[in-house]
Amino acid sequence: MYIPRTTLWVLLILFGLAPSIKLWILSDISAWYRPYILWGILIIIVFISQQVRHKTERRQ
Repeated sequence: MYIPRTTLWVLLILFGLAPSIKLWILSDISAWYRPYILWGILIIIVFISQQVRHKTERRQ
């Protein structure tokens, strides 16, 4: 089973920042821009994973 390097980095970063992410999600101050940041991060992760997948398909 192959796991892309980008996915491993994202999981490692999320694991390392878990306490501060939890505090950020529970705070009321950043509530208005939180969805935009989360959607932006999701779009970037999907974009990078698609590029990695496209490169591996070209090699074969």
